[in-house]
Amino acid sequence: MELIVAPTPAAAARALAGRLTVLARQAMGRRGVFNLVLGAGPGSSPLFEALVNTEIFWGRVNVFQLDEGVPGDGARARSATVLLEELSDQVGLPPGRLHVVDPVAPDRDAAARRFAASLPDHVDVAVLGLAADGRLAGWPVAAGSADDGLDELGGAAVAMVGPAEDRRLTLTPVVVNRAEHRFVLAVGADCRAALTALAAGEPASWAARRLGPAVAYADRAAADEQAE
Repeated sequence: MELIVAPTPAAAARALAGRLTVLARQAMGRRGVFNLVLGAGPGSSPLFEALVNTEIFWGRVNVFQLDEGVPGDGARARSATVLLEELSDQVGLPPGRLHVVDPVAPDRDAAARRFAASLPDHVDVAVLGLAADGRLAGWPVAAGSADDGLDELGGAAVAMVGPAEDRRLTLTPVVVNRAEHRFVLAVGADCRAALTALAAGEPASWAARRLGPAVAYADRAAADEQAE
């Protein structure tokens, strides 16, 4: 995994936002649209702030939510709310360009199917935030966990994973790995061990074994061991 280190979380976010700007222009030049998968987890606020200050033409961008908590019906607890308030509203994303799951729908399986149906055949970029425990999206943390059932879903695009008290709807590795480019954002000293495991491709890291080639953007605190 390629690792790009910046001094601070804000600097790492700006560097990633700059890369996304270039890729957005290239995608729009080829196909007229930029399809972006985004999470609203660790480090997302600095990234959204950086994206708001780019010159991306948001009228041609589709943003797809990476994962969402279930039931997660608290306004600030919902990833969709963060995406809406901190990114979509700030850049004036046109109606219909923000695609999110509905974790409080009466029929969650149907909601997951509707969201899966909204996904494009071509994903330009997927951005995943790395949590301190090593979690990417709603994927399992450790190899051999009960959620290894994700491996058995074949070509499924969306899955519900996690213990009953912390269920998440998440895009599966099938979708994330078909993105043309994959990026991981890791900020903060508490992510250091998780970033080490992910960058080294350690077998014990479920994400390291399932995530395709990716570039990690990290601040100095998260990447300290990597940068020595």
